[in-house]
Amino acid sequence: VVSVVGDIDPEHMVRSIAARFTRDVEGPGWEFNTPAAPPAADAQWLQSERDRQQAHIVVGFPAASMLDDDAVHFELLAAVLGGQGGRLFVELRDRQSLAYSVSAFATQGYDVGSFAVYIATGAANVDLAVEEIRRLLRDVAAGGITNEELERAQRYLIGRRDVSMQSRGNRATSMTFNELYGRGYRWGFPDAYAERVNAVTAEDIRDAASRLSAEREVVSVVRPSPPPGAE
Repeated sequence: VVSVVGDIDPEHMVRSIAARFTRDVEGPGWEFNTPAAPPAADAQWLQSERDRQQAHIVVGFPAASMLDDDAVHFELLAAVLGGQGGRLFVELRDRQSLAYSVSAFATQGYDVGSFAVYIATGAANVDLAVEEIRRLLRDVAAGGITNEELERAQRYLIGRRDVSMQSRGNRATSMTFNELYGRGYRWGFPDAYAERVNAVTAEDIRDAASRLSAEREVVSVVRPSPPPGAE
């Protein structure tokens, strides 16, 4: 797949590319050899110590891959929870003063994806911060979100995609990989993306949150090292 974006003469560009790619492309084609996903693991708590002033925590779960139609549901869930108007910021930073920084993000790989919440907090607040993150996720899974939260998250994601696709390089990259992955080159275009985002309902977000299984939760904690001589 070759993607070209910019003020070009299409016919000239096709001739130029054809002159440089002379190998025979006929044949059986090729496919991704994606290894099988590992078996479901039990919940894990991973911890280390570093020379830091704060504790840094990530609470993560397996989620949708980039080829799953509901991948955008997890992006919207992250947008609902994250940001200065999101539930994580309002509850953990504004109300409880637990967080120096807090965010949520959905990462989509070709074979598997993940959903995670990050928080920087005081070393004495690690257990409380983890439990409060779990509680907020349970709240969404049980009670869903408001239409106002959904619309705010939709506007944010659509606006972010519009900005990211202003670059010719980003447009070409999006076209190339979406074509390779079988989604079609227009999959990442702002209009197609906005259509998918606006089709998501509050119930879809609730269902996505309910898929974050506590049995497969991974908590990674980096704590400040104790001072010299401390027990």
